[in-house]
Amino acid sequence: MIETYRIEPLNYKVVCENIVNGINKYVDDNKLKCVVIGLSGGLDSTVCSALCRLAKVPTIGISLPCTTNELDEVSSARAAGEEFCDAFKEV
Repeated sequence: MIETYRIEPLNYKVVCENIVNGINKYVDDNKLKCVVIGLSGGLDSTVCSALCRLAKVPTIGISLPCTTNELDEVSSARAAGEEFCDAFKEV
């Protein structure tokens, strides 16, 4: 017999709050003054920078575009850096 489990839908507000609390705990535990995020223009780095903004952690965003990047990736990285980071540099 195969057992089935009822999986409750995720409460995304609680998930977000838990991640933000985890970021703050990590920064505090390690006595960090800021975090540095490499912004690729993709979803993962954009979400990470937005979560750091919610956590009110000083954030430095760095973008390292190269010839293989699409223009939308470069512009997305720039937009995330300017919106969510306290300092942003495109190198």
